[in-house]
Amino acid sequence: MKSILQQINTELLTSFGSEVAKLFNGQELFNAALCEMIGLALTYQDKQISESPFRKQYFRIKDKRSRVLDTSAGSVTYERRYYEEKTTNELIFLLDETVGIEKRSRLSLDLKAALLSDATLMSYRQSAKHNGGPITTSASTVKNIVHSANGAITALDQIGAEIRPVPETLYVEADEDHVAHQDGTNHFLKLVYVHEGYIKN
Repeated sequence: MKSILQQINTELLTSFGSEVAKLFNGQELFNAALCEMIGLALTYQDKQISESPFRKQYFRIKDKRSRVLDTSAGSVTYERRYYEEKTTNELIFLLDETVGIEKRSRLSLDLKAALLSDATLMSYRQSAKHNGGPITTSASTVKNIVHSANGAITALDQIGAEIRPVPETLYVEADEDHVAHQDGTNHFLKLVYVHEGYIKN
């Protein structure tokens, strides 16, 4: 099941989002409104969890804390309760677990995925500037994203079911090249790329 955060992002940042952005007369105002809406939705979801029979049966409320999550649209601030499991005394943020927000991470999956995607085509510094959106990121942040879990970030559930035309022919080419790495050294790499053919200029 998609999380409420993913649902709001998917719906508001696609076709519906472009129309709403026009009403706000600019992407910046739209992003601010979107982030505020997501924060309110998450805070409301936490309240629903706290009032649920399941929570009352298995968890006791220990504390209430705010969290800031950086997304591709901007910073989202929300309130959520800290719970203790009654039998094991395990401490947990049920909201974060329910909607799939990573522990101890300031960046959302959609922002991490955008930065990681750019890092495959440009330097860490360029990636931080190119797709950070309204969020200020650093080259070291992008580097940490790439190197964490071998750079494997799963965000496929946030990608809409985009219908793409099937090409008649696909070409696969292989090559070798010297590639400059982030540490200043050059490495001999084998390259394989797939394309739909060349267009003569």
